[in-house]
Amino acid sequence: MVDYSKWDSFAADLSDSDEEPTPSVKKLEDGSKVHIGPTGVSLSSADAKDSNIISAPLTSSLSSTDKNVDKDTENGGSTEKFRWSQSREEIMIRCDVPSSIRAADILYDYHEESRNLVFRFKDEILFEGKLKYPIDLPEEGLDWELHDKKKSRIEEIEGIEESKREREIVVNLRKKCVIAGATLWWSCVFQGDPEIDVTAIQGRRSESLGDSWEEAHRMFRERVKNREKIEVNTDVVSE
Repeated sequence: MVDYSKWDSFAADLSDSDEEPTPSVKKLEDGSKVHIGPTGVSLSSADAKDSNIISAPLTSSLSSTDKNVDKDTENGGSTEKFRWSQSREEIMIRCDVPSSIRAADILYDYHEESRNLVFRFKDEILFEGKLKYPIDLPEEGLDWELHDKKKSRIEEIEGIEESKREREIVVNLRKKCVIAGATLWWSCVFQGDPEIDVTAIQGRRSESLGDSWEEAHRMFRERVKNREKIEVNTDVVSE
């Protein structure tokens, strides 16, 4: 009998695709004007003065909420050792390290079969664990880099010395495709880490592929349960 239980564990993490943004269209009359300014886009009618804006500013494609999103934890979260974000195709891990660390000092081990990943600086483990889901491992190895962190506003004002600024390791993990046309959203990077609610990720369809899988799985079990048994004659007839 086929065991489908492993699929149940991530059914809710699947979605078929992101929702496409709905364009806003407004028909302009002859003589109407479009005003673009720091507060957004607005319209004035043909018979109104330039300074008399009669329509409310149009909604920008990037809301104020989107502008304030922390890219380091977008669709992800953080742990005591690193921050992580995700897109439909990849996971990005960011780990802060002292400025004295150089790329040659960093080593990593990844075992594809067990999904165990560890990054270390000499004898110090920076982060490690068993990945939540499989990844596609490039032939040349994992994609990672070490660079200086972007200056904060305070650092720019106070003029922090370059040698005292923190650096960060950035690791890109390519998600493995489990079902063609579906997006697998990770609730955490490593098993045992705090999990996020993947159903709350913006852009997912209201009816996820996980719901469709659950329904298909239920129907399959019902058909197997009600299937009529077929007797097969196994007697061997010898001449």
